Amino acid sequence: MSGADFDNGVRHTASNVFKFIEIDPKLLNPRDPHSHENRDYVREVLEDGLADLVKFVPDAEVNRVIDAALASSPFVERRMLNVPGSVTIDPTRLDARNAHSPVNRDFIRGALNDYITLLGTSMTDAQLDSIIDKALRAPSGSTSYEIKNLSASVVLVTTQSATADSKNELASIASGIRAGRLKTVPGTDAIWDRLTGEHEGEHGNRETLNSPTLRESIIEETRGDLQALKWLRDNGHTKVAQALIDYRVLTAVHSPNPGHATGVALTGGGVSDVTTDYVQAAQQMRSAILQAVSNEHGLGSERNALRMVEYNPGRFIRTVERALDRGEFRAAGMSPDLEDHVKAYIQAFRRQVDGITPPVPSGARASVDLENGTTSTLTIGGVTAPEFFASIADQASVQTVSHNDSAIAETALNASGELSDQVRAVGMKVA
Repeated sequence: MSGADFDNGVRHTASNVFKFIEIDPKLLNPRDPHSHENRDYVREVLEDGLADLVKFVPDAEVNRVIDAALASSPFVERRMLNVPGSVTIDPTRLDARNAHSPVNRDFIRGALNDYITLLGTSMTDAQLDSIIDKALRAPSGSTSYEIKNLSASVVLVTTQSATADSKNELASIASGIRAGRLKTVPGTDAIWDRLTGEHEGEHGNRETLNSPTLRESIIEETRGDLQALKWLRDNGHTKVAQALIDYRVLTAVHSPNPGHATGVALTGGGVSDVTTDYVQAAQQMRSAILQAVSNEHGLGSERNALRMVEYNPGRFIRTVERALDRGEFRAAGMSPDLEDHVKAYIQAFRRQVDGITPPVPSGARASVDLENGTTSTLTIGGVTAPEFFASIADQASVQTVSHNDSAIAETALNASGELSDQVRAVGMKVA
């Protein structure tokens, strides 16, 4: 994969950037992180990219960049760096009656660009307005004002490593589940490359926090995912969008760090959904689900429970469903949001894990919704039509369906062998 789509995504999304600086982790030796070769490569990239701002990058900063690149890729961070010197302007050329006018902003922007190429172009309107306000407070009649203490936005981009540059690898990273255990990942490598760039580029729109809280991390990841979803939907990649949401739901259980547990927020109100209760549910879900599986089957540990996903995913998810029915995720001390997160997890697991039938429908009522007034979407029993037929073709699902719609359950249970095989084939064909 060339990485061009990833790079295009980053640059499409990150705005008001003075410099993009790219570090390629494939050019680093992970066995000797702080070797002279690694340091020389990173220092050269940094000093070339920051030539207008700094003359020398110390070893400590070079080592930090190397460590970050080897620990997580792709990765984007935004930093504000001081601009050396000052820029002198004539404040009498500013229109004091319309301080924040486009003309005034263009005047300041042009002066900054004359000082350092693209410096003014990278400034936000708020930054320009602040400079204008200060300049207009200069003594009456003054024809000289120094713009001091400027800062410029720099986005450091760690591009994809050798283990994060295909759709299967990116899907595995997003979900926490081995790619071979997932159903076929929709889309192409290029689409996944681009959506990853869109996600990471969104991180480049805010200064990176050094020690974010879990809530801050989930909010930031939600912003990145929402940007990726917007690009996917705008370009007609709806199946990839659904897969990304599902993978983010799954990662809350299948990755030890809940910092990317954005899936439930992506199906609701976005960033506003990431409340204290949401964060608590994200923290609790992995242990709550794995303990439920371990306890029912006497596996002795959460680690052994997680292994069941590999050798018997059907038993694993049915165990989670039984625990949900028993109310185990409403116990004292658990987040009031936990049940909703578990329900979303069950749906995502059934949609995305190989060898598992899609989500069980709640009855057989059909519904047609219009998206944007033009595109129609058919659901039956709250799931897509392919998921509905695939689920009733699976005998393990019939008992659950029977609680929701007796007619459809009777049809499935009493079907002849020939009809049952036909229904099963249809379900497999459209799934």
